[in-house]
Amino acid sequence: MVSVCMLSYGHEKVISQAIEGVLMQVCDCEVELIIANDCSPDNTSAIVNQLMENHPNGKWIRYTNHAANIGMVENFHYALKQAKGEYVAFCDGDDFWTDSSKLQKQLDIFKNDQDVALVHTDYSIFKEVDESYLQSVNDSKHIPTNNVYNELLHSNFIATLTVMVKTNVLRQAANSIGTVLSKCPMVDYPLWLYVSSNYKVAYLEQSTATYRYSPSSASHSESLTKNLKFLQGIFTVRKYFVNRVKNVPLSITIKIYKSFYTESGLYILKKLKQKLYAQPG
Repeated sequence: MVSVCMLSYGHEKVISQAIEGVLMQVCDCEVELIIANDCSPDNTSAIVNQLMENHPNGKWIRYTNHAANIGMVENFHYALKQAKGEYVAFCDGDDFWTDSSKLQKQLDIFKNDQDVALVHTDYSIFKEVDESYLQSVNDSKHIPTNNVYNELLHSNFIATLTVMVKTNVLRQAANSIGTVLSKCPMVDYPLWLYVSSNYKVAYLEQSTATYRYSPSSASHSESLTKNLKFLQGIFTVRKYFVNRVKNVPLSITIKIYKSFYTESGLYILKKLKQKLYAQPG
């Protein structure tokens, strides 16, 4: 079985597309879709319940609407605890899958190499602001495979909406680095770092999903203060793993520190300019 975890909050307008992208999957194993709604103040529940009742694969859905908002990290852990499958895949309520064979293609990779613990794919981006698409984001990039830890430590090239990972490995990661997860502005990146530091990671060049880009998200906020906080969180995670895994090349460590101080310095300069131009003439 594959367990698909879908975290949702305020996704009333787009969640049906996310759900249908999962329910259209054709593969040679059972699929369960775990939807964890973090007490959304909208009609998400009505939309989910309608799909559960009327969609041919609606029985795949296991739905929870929390009575109170518990936050992204706790909601992630809740969804992961519900997973019954040997593998876990992810698609948040504002993203969507575009390839009906996504899960099967990833399962085939696992079957061919028992040492692989995580498989991710290429993806596309839909920008809500101008309704434009960026097809196959990684098409012109070199995405490393197998032993990818050092490269991943410097740059996160794993898109969570494309990931399938062994459930026991993911739970091992979540239990092992719970402290650093609580300090991080995102849940996924530290987990992928843990997995890649212990296991092989495979990459499928085909685009199987679409990421819905919104300027209001944590990683793409228009607020310089939020951007700086996000950058500091990533730096904290990277330092943690540099100290945890002792064989990180010095060149990678230097790049991590250099990029952080360069980018944070630019954010601070922009913030100072904002304050300067806000002063009365």
